[in-house]
Amino acid sequence: MWYNTLMNEAQFQTFMSKWIFYRFELETGIDDGKLAYDLKVVKGLSLAQSKVYPHQVQNLTNAGCKKGVHYKIPDVGMAKKVFDGFMIRDGHGCLIILYNKDDKHKRFFGIFDMKNWNKKSITPDRCYALFKFKSVKEIPLKLN
Repeated sequence: MWYNTLMNEAQFQTFMSKWIFYRFELETGIDDGKLAYDLKVVKGLSLAQSKVYPHQVQNLTNAGCKKGVHYKIPDVGMAKKVFDGFMIRDGHGCLIILYNKDDKHKRFFGIFDMKNWNKKSITPDRCYALFKFKSVKEIPLKLN
């Protein structure tokens, strides 16, 4: 499904936060609640390997294995934190990539499982071919 406006990273973050909370389990069949992800926005149909930094690859990969990943939430200002930190082990680490296609401003996103990382550019076909989750193929974006 295609829709007709380009989406920036802030809009994509808002959309994905809601989608993950309300639709992730339903769309993917995964109900263990262990997900680490990084959002990437690209213009065109390919995410270059150089746009995924080594520390992101390491931490997203670790989230999906026994080693796990721990994150301490920084103490910033007077704001109240939900908690001090968290750890994800044996979960799912993935890149969620928004492809803003140039012609007619079409857009869609793919989810790439970091267990399949091999330093090649990530195209929509690679997301779908390597994605281990059951029902996610091409998911339309629709802002409310």
